[in-house]
Amino acid sequence: MSDCLWHGGGHQPEHGVQAICELITDLLPGLGFNPATDVQVLCPMTRGVIGTRNLNTVLQQLINPPAPDKVEINRGGNLLREGDVCDKPLRASTHHPVDQRLQPRSLQRRLRNYPRH
Repeated sequence: MSDCLWHGGGHQPEHGVQAICELITDLLPGLGFNPATDVQVLCPMTRGVIGTRNLNTVLQQLINPPAPDKVEINRGGNLLREGDVCDKPLRASTHHPVDQRLQPRSLQRRLRNYPRH
């Protein structure tokens, strides 16, 4: 028995994105998992359709869609939204617990201190 779910995803990159979307919206919630806190998606690259940059955007739209009452900040080409879940602190000296939901004030404070690239 494994705690990993392996999915072939098809033969084209778009098939992989579609398979991940179906898992996040249908299968995993049906099995009692919370996609925002119980799931980790691994991919082998940062660029391209199945890279982390695109998948983070797709997953954010599925798990934490925009709403008029949610604060959003665009920093360095990354959109951070109130309610997003961080898998690690934004800087080493941050003393917040892992997986803390971002609230508007703490999000703005963290971004002010985030190193620019």
